[in-house]
Amino acid sequence: MPDDLKIGTVKLSIVNSAIPENTEVKTVSFAVGKSKPHPTAKGNPHGITVNQHLLPARTIERISSNGRIDILDVERKKRRFSNSSDQIFCARRCWSQDAETTLSHEIESDFQILCDKIEANPLINLNTDEQNICNKFYALWTARGNIFSSPLPDIQLSEIQSPIDIEQIQRDELEKNGHVVLSDRTVRSYDINAIVLQHQINTLLSEEQETWHPWVFEYGECMFSIIPTFKSIPVTNKIVLLPLNQKNECEFKTTESFNRQLLKISRDTKTANVFFSHDLEKCLGVTSYIRRILSGKPTK
Repeated sequence: MPDDLKIGTVKLSIVNSAIPENTEVKTVSFAVGKSKPHPTAKGNPHGITVNQHLLPARTIERISSNGRIDILDVERKKRRFSNSSDQIFCARRCWSQDAETTLSHEIESDFQILCDKIEANPLINLNTDEQNICNKFYALWTARGNIFSSPLPDIQLSEIQSPIDIEQIQRDELEKNGHVVLSDRTVRSYDINAIVLQHQINTLLSEEQETWHPWVFEYGECMFSIIPTFKSIPVTNKIVLLPLNQKNECEFKTTESFNRQLLKISRDTKTANVFFSHDLEKCLGVTSYIRRILSGKPTK
């Protein structure tokens, strides 16, 4: 975050406005709790993405069985089958269209190309560029998960004469082209969250990066959460990218240890309550937990 930004203010540069550039504007109020998803114009003619995947749909499809995915919803104590387009895998217009496309597209595209290579040769040793692809993707997924769990609300501004209001269809077109629209003294939550998303990605990538290694689990299948719980990246139902430890080894040797670690950290940190797999019945190490969840019995 820039050093010259003050808490409680934002700096605005408004096109076609009499307001000087970089005017400091005091905030008058913040919405309380999660904001409702902002609507698009009728029929969504500009194709604004409303359901924004936390994990790419292509990654979920790699884990699926011919497109069918096995979902455990811990909060609702339900198990059901669906596909990668299910809303349970998505945030609802949580960040801007520019963040969904321009910011994310190259990271996701490079990662899926790498996943194709890993599926073709799971024993591959990743080079420096491929390590960077993994770290960028993990940073994107982590930042999305953080914002999904704790999204910022709309901000209402004072001491500013707003430009003339515009119709939603015009707002959508401007958003699609990467503009932040301020027409009623409100900075929309998805624009604020987009800034936070970029900032978190940059911060994560400025830290010491992991050395990733594709790990193939021979028996059983892996269970995954829709947001990161510990450092691992799903490739397929049996292949996971894991960081090497100081001994240049992967920490998890079996699906049992992987699945139990996922479950333990998710419960300890309360970071995830939706899990999925190719087939939950084959997720070794956690099947008894799944049965207790579905029967309504205590899990501790």
